[in-house]
Amino acid sequence: MRFFTYAICVFIASLSTATSTLARDTAHQRTEPLVIETQREPMNAPEISASMFQAAAADTTVLAWYQFDSPAGTPDPQGWTARDVTAPSGTHFHVDGPACHGMPAINGAKSLWCGQWASNADAWCSWVALPGYGNNWDQRLEATVSASTVSYTIEWDSEPGYDFTRLEWFDSTSGQWVEDPNGYYDGVGGPLSEVRASPYGPTSVRFRFTSDGAYSDEDGLFSTVEGAVKIDDISIDGGPVEDFEGAACEDNIIGNWSASSIPGFGL
Repeated sequence: MRFFTYAICVFIASLSTATSTLARDTAHQRTEPLVIETQREPMNAPEISASMFQAAAADTTVLAWYQFDSPAGTPDPQGWTARDVTAPSGTHFHVDGPACHGMPAINGAKSLWCGQWASNADAWCSWVALPGYGNNWDQRLEATVSASTVSYTIEWDSEPGYDFTRLEWFDSTSGQWVEDPNGYYDGVGGPLSEVRASPYGPTSVRFRFTSDGAYSDEDGLFSTVEGAVKIDDISIDGGPVEDFEGAACEDNIIGNWSASSIPGFGL
């Protein structure tokens, strides 16, 4: 009798659990969708041409409409101006010194400086600190004649371990510019007089300054006094010394030396 009563209880409990489970699962079933989308008719003429914003047409005011196509189907900027944000802010190796903006020269009244002087112009007014250098710079000063040796005096001020001034020689075999094996300049140092010899014989030579994407005078996270680098008294193969005293302020092509920066790649 006890066994029969126990069996009945187990059966009733199992039936109750199954019923509860069925009811719980059924409660989550819906016969109607939670969201009903109602198609709206276009209200503005520009919206008629299969725009993805048709649903907002009833309460949208169109101020202007640009498709950047001419009637013939060719690209048309329609009055807009493009700006390549990957392009450099300019060529920054240039003649400077007390005779120009007042920056101290290494020797005499002028040196060649890779940097930007204080300015209220649009390109510089947002910088935290000037004079100095910016983020993502890639500036070059290249000799227009071949060289086996180059002597110079250099002074530098740039974020150590990340922003560098290098002397580079062109390897005609690989077609690549190669850093001088005697090393680079970073942190703060100089004036230092150096003589470097080409590992490839007579070839092209250049100074190159590069900075990464942060910690410069531009963002103020690494503020310099007169960064990034100043160069003076350059001589190729023991020849005449270029001291920049006869060059005009801001010149970036002086004697056998020409400054440049990398082009942008966004447009």
